Amino acid sequence: EDEEGNTTTTYFKTIMSDCHNEGAITMTAANGGSCAAGVASYVQNMEMTGCSNKGKISINHGKNSYAGGLIAYVVGTPAVSVSESSNSGSIESKALGNHIGGIVGYLSSAATLTISLCSATSSATIDVTASDVANVGGIVGWTGIGTTDISSTSAACAINVTPAKSSAVGGIVGSS
Repeated sequence: EDEEGNTTTTYFKTIMSDCHNEGAITMTAANGGSCAAGVASYVQNMEMTGCSNKGKISINHGKNSYAGGLIAYVVGTPAVSVSESSNSGSIESKALGNHIGGIVGYLSSAATLTISLCSATSSATIDVTASDVANVGGIVGWTGIGTTDISSTSAACAINVTPAKSSAVGGIVGSS
């Protein structure tokens, strides 16, 4: 409690700087909620600076899969920031539902995400074969009703989505 008797919450922060992945990541999951990313899978209250992924990310099965070149899923508060980071690894998914981004896959409704000075290069292709929903973006797959600030960031990756009954595909953001 603070001096006035109000309940306070302490959040611990993860700081990642100059972290690099070059290894391939493969996930085969029978059920939903699968997360795969080049650097950090499921994050909250994090600062990422100068990180990169060159490894291929593959999701072979499942429902409601989340994948990002750097981060798969951003949840809750406080904020997550990604700066001066890049993805040049390809992402491939054969899952039922997909939320995939060249940098970040999915932003939950209560989350805040800032991305600056980042890139998804031309070698970072995104290939999705889905029988259900596909939200795919060169930078972020799905921003939902969270708060997103993207600046000085570029995506040069090729995005291929086939077939899905409901798709939202964008060069920067797939769906918001």
